[in-house]
Amino acid sequence: MINFLCRECGCPLCAGDGNMGKNIRCPECQKMVPVPDPLDVLITISCPECGAPAQVRSTGLGRRMECPGCKQSILTPTPEELESGTTRGSVSRCAVCGLKANPELRCSHCHARFCSEACRAQHLKSAPHGCAMTALVTILVAIGLVGGSLTFLAGLF
Repeated sequence: MINFLCRECGCPLCAGDGNMGKNIRCPECQKMVPVPDPLDVLITISCPECGAPAQVRSTGLGRRMECPGCKQSILTPTPEELESGTTRGSVSRCAVCGLKANPELRCSHCHARFCSEACRAQHLKSAPHGCAMTALVTILVAIGLVGGSLTFLAGLF
């Protein structure tokens, strides 16, 4: 089964593996929605030039893309670089303040790196791409207020 969200209304959907690439109708908004490849996900990265958030498909990692902020051609990190927090020929920088990042401090949602817990907390509060929601659900699960089904849905954001 492939679990995903409707692109139009955000309704949780699921489809059989044989439906990958096909369109299904969302029961909530009645729009036709393509069933995604579960291995091809959107990843949010920070532009090394201007720091603007940019989304790249996992199948496009390690390739060039245009930054939506500064319009410069940037080389997206490879999957290995995302995991380790380093980029080719450069020091990993904090996504909030630009100082040298601590490789241990990163956002579990967009993989941004941070120099301190204070910068990480600021990012989680202000990030427009779901990091705040992920942090909230992580805290609620940690203190036992919600169960695994909400944790699963948070992972989709």
